[in-house]
Amino acid sequence: MNVRIAVLSLAFVVPACASSIRPREATPVPAANRIVYDLTNRIISFGDGSQLLLYQPDPPNGRPPSMQAFLVSKDGRGHDQNLRLEQFILSEISPGTSGQIRGGAMSADHQWIALVGGWASVHDHRGHNGIFLLQHANETWRIKSWFDLPRITVGDVAFGPDDTIAVLTQPTKPEGGVAPILTIYSYSGQNLGSFLDAPGHANAADTSTMTSRLTQISESSYAVLDTATDAVRFFRLTTSGRTVNAAETKRVPVPFLTDRTNVVAFDAHPDGRVVLARSFGDVNHRAKTVVTVVEGDGKVAAEWTSPQFWHYGYVENGTLHGYERKGPNQPLQATAVAVDR
Repeated sequence: MNVRIAVLSLAFVVPACASSIRPREATPVPAANRIVYDLTNRIISFGDGSQLLLYQPDPPNGRPPSMQAFLVSKDGRGHDQNLRLEQFILSEISPGTSGQIRGGAMSADHQWIALVGGWASVHDHRGHNGIFLLQHANETWRIKSWFDLPRITVGDVAFGPDDTIAVLTQPTKPEGGVAPILTIYSYSGQNLGSFLDAPGHANAADTSTMTSRLTQISESSYAVLDTATDAVRFFRLTTSGRTVNAAETKRVPVPFLTDRTNVVAFDAHPDGRVVLARSFGDVNHRAKTVVTVVEGDGKVAAEWTSPQFWHYGYVENGTLHGYERKGPNQPLQATAVAVDR
């Protein structure tokens, strides 16, 4: 028996018991922060209902762009906060250059935010990457500590158990070769171990750390969309004192190449099911966005093509939110897409 799913003017047949993709009517972005949403190129949903907007405030000028973060607080506009690396380490940043905030995560108790940042160092004029820990106090977020990760490319971040931080990393080596994609740090910056090897990950030409995505599924369960291997790698993170272990529990192949796509939303479920929203140019060089549900065996359970191109998006409580425009010079709006089993 087959089930037919109708989405707007599209219809396709998927196997019985497969997932169903249900888009809802688009809604305008909040008027109060419309300018920031217009400048945003990535949005991260936090567990308390807040949003972290990563945006480029200035037009391109031939230099590495400034990347700032704007926290849209769940408590209302009066609690929103703009975040820049210059607020935290101004004396470390080479004059004439700007810091870049490229990722972030919130702790389960909603008291900590970890930001991933990069900057040109005033000391050696080289690019540096680091982790910045902010703590919530007196109704605002303040820098508590930070640590430098020289000669390491840093990607997504997530909080781990017992005051640990999981970070997607790439330790580039002259000889290249196999390298782990995940490193666990303490809040003070102590390296507690690296895990999940990937072939060729130590090669300088490997840029997968910046395009891979890390998500937390439960207290100790995580998943990485590893664009180096075109797979979603599930792992369990455990601690015993200062000893940590990240053991891969499942690997789900992604049924398309990820190196030429922009993953705008990623969600993983304990049973191995994966939901991906990706934007890319098709064979006719037309920009499009496709939402794909992949089962634990790597087979596509459902797929839907958005009528509009999504510039960025996020997942919250199993629902995808994609930000789009109906046409040139049209206002930005958000479409919610529910994925049911």
